[in-house]
Amino acid sequence: MSGSYVAGGSVTHNQSGNSYVGGLLGYVGYNGGTVSDSYTTCNVTGSTSSTLYLGGLIGENTGVVDTTYATGTVTATGSSNFFYVGGLIGRSAGTLSVSYATGNVTASGTGGILGGLAGVLEGTNFAIYATGNVSGTGSGTGATEDQRLRMGGLTGNINLDAGESVRACYATGNVSGSGTSVQAGG
Repeated sequence: MSGSYVAGGSVTHNQSGNSYVGGLLGYVGYNGGTVSDSYTTCNVTGSTSSTLYLGGLIGENTGVVDTTYATGTVTATGSSNFFYVGGLIGRSAGTLSVSYATGNVTASGTGGILGGLAGVLEGTNFAIYATGNVSGTGSGTGATEDQRLRMGGLTGNINLDAGESVRACYATGNVSGSGTSVQAGG
């Protein structure tokens, strides 16, 4: 997919079951999917009783995302299970390059990972940035990983295998957390 966009408006999701929600696409990567030269300016809101992948552009990426951006706010509310929330992508486990997010990211729930650009970065990441603020409210016990809220200005978590990298990236937004079992970094 190339040269696609969603300008203005909002995307709202509230349903049970694992959910992949984005301003443009819920999931990219089946059989090597690619999104390039695309953007969204819409606000994205999601809630589920199961695992939620929520992003301003894409919910989850296991393919290639290149030359993209998202400017709307991204909000996860009332999630009773785990969530991945990012200004651009909820979880990116493929290739992400020359992309950015400027909207604020907000989440509340028992456990999850959120970041100004991506909740989780895996794979190969180059020339990426985020400028929005990130805020979260945790209500988990902290006893297990899924009962903690982790957040950061660029990403809440980096998980790299051999040969994978995060290069030429930055974040400028504020990061704030409240509640229980919150881990926050700039």
